[in-house]
Amino acid sequence: MKVLGITGGIGSGKTLVLNILKENYNAEIIEADRLGHELMEPGRAVYNNVVSYFGRDILGKDDTIDRKKLGGIVFADKDKLRKLNELSHPVIRDEILRIIDEGRNRGTELVVLEAALLIEEGYSSLCDHMVYVYSPVEIRINRLMEYRGFDRERALAVIRSQNPEKYYRDNCDLMIDNSGDRFQTEENIRQMMVGMY
Repeated sequence: MKVLGITGGIGSGKTLVLNILKENYNAEIIEADRLGHELMEPGRAVYNNVVSYFGRDILGKDDTIDRKKLGGIVFADKDKLRKLNELSHPVIRDEILRIIDEGRNRGTELVVLEAALLIEEGYSSLCDHMVYVYSPVEIRINRLMEYRGFDRERALAVIRSQNPEKYYRDNCDLMIDNSGDRFQTEENIRQMMVGMY
């Protein structure tokens, strides 16, 4: 079984790459951010840890964690953000490991792990290959404006706040160019997959 780590900046097209890998290569997809949200649902381990530390003031009327309230707290205080990460990341990592092990036991051939901070959070140690999804800045800006309703200034500000292209190139051993249409991206993925096996 191969485990691929997928990373890249906002607007690079990671979702398209995940969809192609799922549809064309029967990959099992793990999206760390989505998993983190699931583990923050009532009764789950991260939920219990976070509510125990931050208190019930972060809860909405339905007892779910109000992500806006929690975000307002942690993004205004680096120590509290660090504490949130300490409470959530080990649980998320354990769940990722469990899913990978389950896939291995079922005979899954390809597991793909995507996380916004894949490299920073040390997930590369779980992966056979780290894959950088590349698109030029202008294409990323246009995608953010078209699909997320950003204006040009906001799109550029978010892109600039993230790691530069060199960071991804230095930390990944494979790259998928996603600057063309879907057909071109599918062909780039096909070539990558042939090279891996």
